[in-house]
Amino acid sequence: MTEIFKTLAILLFAFLAPIKLAFLLVSLLILLDTIVAISVKHYVAKRKFPDKPSPITSKKFAWIIMKTLLYNIAIFMGFTLDIFLVGIAGTIFGIPYLITKGILLMIIVREGISLDESLRHANQNKGIKYYFQKMIDILKHIKKSITDVIE
Repeated sequence: MTEIFKTLAILLFAFLAPIKLAFLLVSLLILLDTIVAISVKHYVAKRKFPDKPSPITSKKFAWIIMKTLLYNIAIFMGFTLDIFLVGIAGTIFGIPYLITKGILLMIIVREGISLDESLRHANQNKGIKYYFQKMIDILKHIKKSITDVIE
């Protein structure tokens, strides 16, 4: 009986191998979004009430598990559709795993918007674009400094 379970587990892992990085990416994005949201909540509470301690608590912390599970199920369902419905043709518009990639793109955009909203809430309406531009400016300055030293 244990041989059957071992065989089924190996088959399941082999079936999910092409999308394991998608599962990991979604889980990391959810974790990043949660950390940023909790930090922003703590920062805003401390800014509004500086004398009052602001414990980091979350009554809806279980939603992280549900969100991760639901997103991963959506990716799995898209992958299954890709394999069994599109598998005969191989690709849609010449793109392999198009349904899975579309679902993954929607999830990434959703989490990116959530991260941007959290950052805007804490930083006077400065979102991800502001910090990305700031990072590019710093990298340009470092590159200029290096080329000045070389010349």
